[in-house]
Amino acid sequence: DGGTRTRASSNWVSAAFFDAAGVTAKLGRVLNDGDEAGNAPRAVVLSDAFWRSYFHASPDAVGQRARLQLRVAAAPSSLEIVGVMPEGFEFPDKADLWLPAAPMIRSIARPDPNNPADVAWYLANYNVFYALGRLRDGVDAAQARHELGGVIRADRARPTGAATGAVLTTIDDYMVGHTKPVLWLMFSGAVLMLVLACSSVAGLQVFRAARQDRATAIQLALGASRPGPVHQLHHRTYS
Repeated sequence: DGGTRTRASSNWVSAAFFDAAGVTAKLGRVLNDGDEAGNAPRAVVLSDAFWRSYFHASPDAVGQRARLQLRVAAAPSSLEIVGVMPEGFEFPDKADLWLPAAPMIRSIARPDPNNPADVAWYLANYNVFYALGRLRDGVDAAQARHELGGVIRADRARPTGAATGAVLTTIDDYMVGHTKPVLWLMFSGAVLMLVLACSSVAGLQVFRAARQDRATAIQLALGASRPGPVHQLHHRTYS
């Protein structure tokens, strides 16, 4: 954007990532299988916030090229902006950009990524990956964990199997994690404040009604006709 330089949070994902997340681009498109070809990334998808901040919310941003200095590359890369995501979608972890992971993996892996020895080397050096998936109807997280554990054990038993492991968590736990007790505490505090506020209002209404009853009794004692005080009481109660 006119030579503007900025730091951005990028995420390397597969083309299936957006479908698993159940979201599509509001402008242009998301990454597709064609973007995963080759040994260098050629496409990038922007978050709504990044698009507004650095491309001034221009629809013409789609189709432009952005020059990015990626941490895994020695030289800057020129990538085509293929899409912009809807407002609020920044998964995971406040992402600004999404790039295809497959070219990045090929660029930093050993010459033959199809060789089991090279794959084992890669896993030893780049050994943390996140996968996003949807559970089938009728399957809960506990069942999925059990099945995933069987897959991992079978992989470890293979002659070329790596010492891999996997942790399955729900999207809610991933997003809030250890902050869940704090969120529950804040929610409980808000409910308590609401109860106290309602109790205060109820107390004021009772006090007001008592004063009205006293005023009505005094007026009747002084000889006022009954319709007058009753009309005033009705007016004060609903005014």
